[in-house]
Amino acid sequence: MAAEHGAIGCLIYSDPGDDGYGDGSVFPSGPMRPAQGVQRGSVEDMPTYPGDPLTPGVGATSDAKRLAIKDSPVLTTIPVLPISYGDALPLLSAMGGPVAPRAWRGALPITYRLGAGPARVHLVVKSNWDLKPIHDVIAKLPGTSEADQWIVRGNHHDGWVNGAADPIAGQVAELEEARALGELYRQGWRPKRTIIYAAWDGEEPGLLGSTEWAEEHAAELQRHAVAYINTDGNGRGYLGMSGSHSLEDFINGVAKDVTDPESHVSVWARDRARMEVARAAGGGRGGRGAAGNAAGNGDLPIGALGSGSDYTPFLQHLGIASLNLGFGGEDQGGVYHSIYDDFYWYTHFSDTSFVYGRALAQTVGRAVMRLADADVLPFVFTNLARTATGYARELQALRDQRASSIEAVDRAI
Repeated sequence: MAAEHGAIGCLIYSDPGDDGYGDGSVFPSGPMRPAQGVQRGSVEDMPTYPGDPLTPGVGATSDAKRLAIKDSPVLTTIPVLPISYGDALPLLSAMGGPVAPRAWRGALPITYRLGAGPARVHLVVKSNWDLKPIHDVIAKLPGTSEADQWIVRGNHHDGWVNGAADPIAGQVAELEEARALGELYRQGWRPKRTIIYAAWDGEEPGLLGSTEWAEEHAAELQRHAVAYINTDGNGRGYLGMSGSHSLEDFINGVAKDVTDPESHVSVWARDRARMEVARAAGGGRGGRGAAGNAAGNGDLPIGALGSGSDYTPFLQHLGIASLNLGFGGEDQGGVYHSIYDDFYWYTHFSDTSFVYGRALAQTVGRAVMRLADADVLPFVFTNLARTATGYARELQALRDQRASSIEAVDRAI
């Protein structure tokens, strides 16, 4: 958007009012972002398409036909650089112009202004555009009676710098699941459906590993894959459940059978209590679901999946029912995508005794095994229909609200 409106460069920083000292003590005394903490991230236009910017729609193999860099519609046309709020402070202090609106102000000890000038920045970005290999790790546990139906389970293994919470906490849980299923296999258990475990590379730059694998194997996946289960980072607190609403009833059942390591009730019951408290306090449906309250059968509504993690190519490109699961909500995420997301931070300010990593492995492991061994795949489409109806009602309400606003403006004119 900045380039579309004439910007020739962009500096991005995380304000301390969002995830620094404005929200708590900074690392290493606390969990929040210190003055030199830089939040990295991708500026690829992933809503247009994720994955390799030069091979849209096909796997980025060595012999794939590639676009010229200048012709890729998802690469930004201006230099972009993330900086810390410590480095942003002298630049923002030197800006003039009108005072920024209240919603645009942060917690730095300055008067936030919009510019332009008088500060000037000499921005130098050196980029290496060479092609580099990435490495997905794929393991397959063959099925028996329904071997041509695949359950795919993934988590990315690449991270920005140390990546203790994102992605290693999720990746460790996935590895433990795979180890446990392998041990069951050695003891004689055989899944009805084929299980595929994947450790994706290149997620942070643009969902590269998962997208390119899905594109390369698209025909096979559309014939055989019946569900994809994703995790990413993991923390401490409540089970977050998002996904295809045809799996809403299924994942509620799984959550009821996993014990929360701190409250010692099921993770489902703990999440239900949180949502009821939020609703009683005027928080609506507790931040989840489009249908309003819990579903008519008592299920907790799961969130809808947009994009942002490795479920994207499976759900958005191939139409495979998907879930995204992870724990969080009780640890402050002030070091996201920075060098400070390390073992010290995780063991002092997040899942300090790794009990929620175990809970994640138990939750997703149960989900994988139940999907793999079900006599009939546990899709329930009434929740999908209910959610779609909820979306339609929300759109109708928004339309009516906008129409009323327009009528009021017309009367005023």
